[in-house]
Amino acid sequence: MTLQAEEILRHRGRIYPLTSRPLETCADDSLCAYVQALPMRCTALHRGYRGTWEIKGGRLWLVDLGGTAWDHTGTTLRLDDEGAPSVQPALPMFAEWFTGDLESPRGEGAHVAQYMRDWPFYRVFCIERGLVLSSHLRDNRPKFRTGAAAGARLFRMLDAVYAGETP
Repeated sequence: MTLQAEEILRHRGRIYPLTSRPLETCADDSLCAYVQALPMRCTALHRGYRGTWEIKGGRLWLVDLGGTAWDHTGTTLRLDDEGAPSVQPALPMFAEWFTGDLESPRGEGAHVAQYMRDWPFYRVFCIERGLVLSSHLRDNRPKFRTGAAAGARLFRMLDAVYAGETP
């Protein structure tokens, strides 16, 4: 499996990755139809879209919904190729459907496995019906170190197996 691309979060003038998927709980028929009509062109984005979200004025907004490709800077590219939906949803859109925690990684990420990445800290935004109730910084360093060490052991074991050795 390929490492999956994160959503994008704009907050206080900066851009961060977003590991949560607020769009998964959306019941807006036109928005769901748009996402389902996007052609899948990238194995790093199995969900078929990449959302750009913004926290502004204490609210969560969906500000961009792009196709399945992005450039080296993390910017979502527009897919105007044949097969892409012709009608875009009206954006920005207040994410009033979303209730839950948004997790946005902070710090230098590390590959825990071929298709997973983890970070030492997460900014967690507590959202209710699109409104930001609170946020806090979660220290993930103990779990981060344990996961990285386990991943390194797994890779050493797999390398030994592929080399014909007994682990």
